[in-house]
Amino acid sequence: MNRSSKKKLEKAKRRKARLAKGRRAAPSSLKSRVAKARGEYTRSITLGELSEMYDKGLIAPPEYKTMDKRVPAFWDKSGSTKEHEEYFAKSLEAYGITIPSTIQEFRDNLRKYFGGVPTDDGDWLLDVRSDSTTGNKMVPISKLEKLGDLYELTGTGFGGAGGSPMIVPLCEPLKDTQEFREETGQIMGVWGYFADPDNFTLHENYDGWNPAWVELDSKLWRECLGLLLGEFSGYGFEDTRSDRVAPDQLNKMLRSILEGKEASV
Repeated sequence: MNRSSKKKLEKAKRRKARLAKGRRAAPSSLKSRVAKARGEYTRSITLGELSEMYDKGLIAPPEYKTMDKRVPAFWDKSGSTKEHEEYFAKSLEAYGITIPSTIQEFRDNLRKYFGGVPTDDGDWLLDVRSDSTTGNKMVPISKLEKLGDLYELTGTGFGGAGGSPMIVPLCEPLKDTQEFREETGQIMGVWGYFADPDNFTLHENYDGWNPAWVELDSKLWRECLGLLLGEFSGYGFEDTRSDRVAPDQLNKMLRSILEGKEASV
């Protein structure tokens, strides 16, 4: 090896040594990642890692609100009429709503609480859209034994073209949903909104207000569908407790990552 080659090799070794000296080993555990999140370690964090840290108790807000309440969730077989009556008791009493327990009562509530027009033979044509761009399909309620039948009749959902059919509840939200979330300590959900009659009002028809087309799988409106149609809405209840973290508390949790603090649980 000539003199020039030796110099190049020595220079390469010195450069490699400097890089090795300046390089810091990546944290090897969740705990060390949290503890060293400030200072010499600067890195991004994924939502998956954040969720894992939170589940393991490595980060958490100092306090969090727990709401011990049954949470509506979509099931193939939903909760019983009794469960709906208990959950929506205040709204049922305030507006004189009867939770349907038979197919005929389900159809009667469709006629009373949803947009549509009567027919000469005594049927009721429900205002329906297969998506936000198509016109009304006017589905006879005599063809419906549950609300989920609209997926097949409109060619939507998993067995069709995807998406969700849309209907028009004669129900007008009054309380701002973000304000409701903050009051109840929810980040994304709006559970309990239609269980409080002060949050909304019912109308007899389309006159004098701005009715909205509502997708059957809407997170906000699924609870309203459960209120008006009970188990025929397709929405029942998960028998679980929902831990809800308010937005200001979530910010504290995120700051704890940046400051390298661990949770006290």
